[in-house]
Amino acid sequence: MRLFYSLLIASFLVSCGSGEGDKSSSDKAKVEDNVMSSESQEYMAVLNKQAEIERLIAKARMLYQSGQAQEANQLATHIEELKVKYVEEAQSFALKYAPSSNAIEIAKGFLENPSANKAFLDSFSVAIKESKDPFAEHFRTMYESAKVLAEGGTPPNIELPNKEGKPVSLYSLRGKYVLVDFWATWCGPCRREIPHVVEAYKKYKNKGFEVYGVALERGAQSLPKWKKFTEENQMNWIHVVDLEGVSSGPYQVSGIPMTYLLDPEGKIVAKNLRGAQLEGKLRELLGE
Repeated sequence: MRLFYSLLIASFLVSCGSGEGDKSSSDKAKVEDNVMSSESQEYMAVLNKQAEIERLIAKARMLYQSGQAQEANQLATHIEELKVKYVEEAQSFALKYAPSSNAIEIAKGFLENPSANKAFLDSFSVAIKESKDPFAEHFRTMYESAKVLAEGGTPPNIELPNKEGKPVSLYSLRGKYVLVDFWATWCGPCRREIPHVVEAYKKYKNKGFEVYGVALERGAQSLPKWKKFTEENQMNWIHVVDLEGVSSGPYQVSGIPMTYLLDPEGKIVAKNLRGAQLEGKLRELLGE
């Protein structure tokens, strides 16, 4: 599919490019091959740099875990340098080849942090604004959603059934700092985060902090296990369940655990706080 789409883009560039109308069909084919080859090679180069960074991050993590902190810190510095170069090259590639599917695929990676990448994302959106291609239209939709889910944005309401089957609205908790926590009983990383949330909730529940836990369980047969799990693990906050995943799309839940910390007005102040980060942020906002 990607190869076919690239061929379409190359064909479009040849047929609509300035001064190309009088070329023979063989000359057009040569230009088409060159356009496709250039983009494909640059695309693979960007992907290879991304893969190398991910490999080095995994290596640094292993060094830390094995007690080689100095070596890990040195590698971390090198990784940050590579990240800067990657961002420059990836964004340059995307703007150069917009609105091809390869360009859009690279640009999508920067939607994870729309605030930090606003200048690039705005420029890329302008570069693809005339495109009617489904890839481009989907990107524009994703960017609008990402802006809502960036720090300072106001995410959409969620209204799902609690453990008693009664609907509970997220917006009903306005006036408190609220951790919207997407998780599931079957998720190992979610289970590891629970003790940190439990401790933070015990400490700050009487200071204007609430947790709105959205369980992405699998089927109605999982409900008894979900209820029992929350009780056994002292998860004494608001729980709702989403068996259909209706909240995942609007909140761009691509993996769990995923969290959003909202202020009393319902605006996002932090995302994906892990471990002690949650209590540290609450200490900053609510005091000791």
